[in-house]
Amino acid sequence: MTQQMISSYEKDISSPNIETLVKIADYFEISIDRLVGHMIKSENPESPKVQFDHLFDSFSAQDKERCLLILKTLLLEREMSNEKTLLKKTN
Repeated sequence: MTQQMISSYEKDISSPNIETLVKIADYFEISIDRLVGHMIKSENPESPKVQFDHLFDSFSAQDKERCLLILKTLLLEREMSNEKTLLKKTN
């Protein structure tokens, strides 16, 4: 992608085609919806999911990895707790 192309996008002279949008979204590791500022109308901007997505997108790559590790740990703890509960019920 050339500087001239990017400049024409910034100045609203032209718009990127879908293939270019995909490349830009992949580069920044975001969805095309997020790239173009599209939000599903039914999504409440105050919802936990929207807030989480916004925060997660602002993290560095290292922080994203740490966040994923924390989430996986929480899910593992929940799974282990559920298994203990089932064992108690069967005994």
